Amino acid sequence: MVVVNIVILLLFISIVMLALKKPRVIQHHKKEAPDFVFEDVVITQLYNGEPVWEMHSEKAQIDKKSDQALLENVNLDLFKNLESVIQLQSLTASLNINETDMYFKDASANFVLEDSSKVIKLKASKLWWFADLQKFIGKEEVNIDSDGINLSGTRFSAEIPIRKMIVSGKGKALIKE
Repeated sequence: MVVVNIVILLLFISIVMLALKKPRVIQHHKKEAPDFVFEDVVITQLYNGEPVWEMHSEKAQIDKKSDQALLENVNLDLFKNLESVIQLQSLTASLNINETDMYFKDASANFVLEDSSKVIKLKASKLWWFADLQKFIGKEEVNIDSDGINLSGTRFSAEIPIRKMIVSGKGKALIKE
């Protein structure tokens, strides 16, 4: 009986000691939730009342701290004289709200060369638009197709208005008949 009482007393002291001990806090670093989430979004940049570009997206998440908008299933039109000269589609995109620089992942676009009616089809794994330079830069897998000519490489650049496009980095050209 004395042994049972001692075991019960030791068990009670152990439980009290565990209850008084501070719990160990495990911090989980979760990605912060966006400040705003929108569906079926249209974002337009205007200059002197005329559209520079217009972006349609199924979903947009805005983070005010980083001034970033993350977009899903994007369609973008760039305009010149109120006419769409570049149509771009992308699975995802990010937009710096203050600078209007954009990044597109898995993008495809249709360009029209300046003073021409030729449509050029572009595909790029990663594509950036730098608004202040009026320039596109593509990296990783880049493919350009137009009038029986296919160009591929790991880097692409073109300034607006598009008079020339540069493909470099493991560049290949295929002429189809």
